[in-house]
Amino acid sequence: MKEDLENLNNDEPFETDDAPLFPAPDGSDALDFDDDSLITLADEDGNELDFQLLDLFTDGGKEYIAIISIEKPEEGVLFLEADGDEDYLAVADEKEIERLFKIYEQRNNSGG
Repeated sequence: MKEDLENLNNDEPFETDDAPLFPAPDGSDALDFDDDSLITLADEDGNELDFQLLDLFTDGGKEYIAIISIEKPEEGVLFLEADGDEDYLAVADEKEIERLFKIYEQRNNSGG
């Protein structure tokens, strides 16, 4: 996961398609790839990547999404920060990722 985040250019936003953003309802360990929580993002090279949306939350006035790759779920949860223009930037700072993961775990282990 760390290598993937390092390969992302944090100055280049991901652009989402028009899919609605819905958090995963049950917080279970099993991934349920239903159409309402699938999103396609384009990386800085224009490559389309499919992700399962796990959660959408606000912290400190910033909006974040937690996603997981459909093709490579073993890479774990990735966090993106909304930039205010429907674009999302990958969170690359390890301490920030750890902090966001704790928030994600609390939200999903306690029913949101």
